[in-house]
Amino acid sequence: MIAGPCAPARLAPSRNGAPAQDAPATHAGSPVLLIVDDDSARGRGLLDAAQARGLHAELAADLQAARLLIAATAPEVIVLNISIGTDRDAAMRFLADASAQRPVMVVADADAQVDRVEVARRGGRGFLACSLDPGDTIAAADDLRERVRVRGTRILAVDDDPIVLEMLQLVLQDAGFEVLMCADPARFWERLDESSPDLVLLDVDMPGVTGTQLCRAARNDARWADLPIIFLTSRTDGGSVRAIFDAGADDFLSKPFAGPEVVARITGRLERVRLYRALADTDSLTGLLNRRKGVQRLQTLLRLADRGRQPMSVAIVDVDHFKAINDTHGHAAGDAVLRELGTLVSGAFRGEDVVARWGGDELVVAMHAMTQDGASRRLRDLAEEIRGQRFHGGSIAVSVSVGFAQHPAHGAGVDELLHAADGALYMAKAAGRDRVVSAGHTSS
Repeated sequence: MIAGPCAPARLAPSRNGAPAQDAPATHAGSPVLLIVDDDSARGRGLLDAAQARGLHAELAADLQAARLLIAATAPEVIVLNISIGTDRDAAMRFLADASAQRPVMVVADADAQVDRVEVARRGGRGFLACSLDPGDTIAAADDLRERVRVRGTRILAVDDDPIVLEMLQLVLQDAGFEVLMCADPARFWERLDESSPDLVLLDVDMPGVTGTQLCRAARNDARWADLPIIFLTSRTDGGSVRAIFDAGADDFLSKPFAGPEVVARITGRLERVRLYRALADTDSLTGLLNRRKGVQRLQTLLRLADRGRQPMSVAIVDVDHFKAINDTHGHAAGDAVLRELGTLVSGAFRGEDVVARWGGDELVVAMHAMTQDGASRRLRDLAEEIRGQRFHGGSIAVSVSVGFAQHPAHGAGVDELLHAADGALYMAKAAGRDRVVSAGHTSS
């Protein structure tokens, strides 16, 4: 079973008096997704896809039931079938009301005449066809949830005026951000290193060093080259604005500022940055890190291991007879297997570990501070869990072959470790597949 809490999905009763398919249940936490759709089969498919991804979801059969669930449970993202019911205007009004509180992804029937501009004007944050695979729809909704995420987002505010900092703290904490303050620009680098913020609010005029100088220096450092930076300034003349953007600013806010504008600018900037990073860093099919980003993360873990004199294990997970799955069930089924496998594998490891798709049917897993024995146990448990699952709606059984290596015993660098793990993977396949083999050629 996929790791992580996932409360059972439920169907909210319709106001037309039709019996609810499931009685409302009490949940320990609020749903991540609210699906609003009057097609029960399609809604169930989306619920199943959400549960397979480890997400708590609810299904409302009409707009009134959806309003009640929003008020009662405060979902993070809404997936709305804009073709619901017979009153299109009612669906559009619901979209406008709901999107004022949380992101709404819109889906529509293929033959529906939907004005996409109007959907965007009413606040829709995405537009998908109802015919899209449920797993792809839920993946898109989850991606949207991550892009607009506030919880856990750190904002570093740098300003020598304590009143401005206090106002920013009140506004941003009320919106749900974690706020870190720096009143002394001389401590900027210290605060930057210790907090690793998601975005910086930077005053222009400060004693000793200007905000533009700090921004330009940050852009010259590879660690902070793509860090979102928004300036706070009372200077809005053309020359000052050009200087701000020449220094590498992403945006600017005029002083005095309005709280809602600050929140809107920050959330908008973070959403775009997260979207671009996701496109650049993740595999479009599985949602895992892609090979390029995976190599970067492995190098980071390796530096941490060397610095702390800790072990690190790297494994290559390969789907057994994947070509036969494609040949027998079709490439769409093979894609579904890889998506579901990616979700299962990523859920089986810790946040500090790395899971990436290396290409084809191969995944790479790097386990921080993990000994060879510990890695062997964890990978055996993973192989057993995969063996016990049924993929693509329960129609496909899957097993995996795994080869793994440990730093520093089997390699000092990323390439050496991957080469050793690949050699162990070859041994696993040669021994009959469906097994875990270490670089020491010990079959498990």
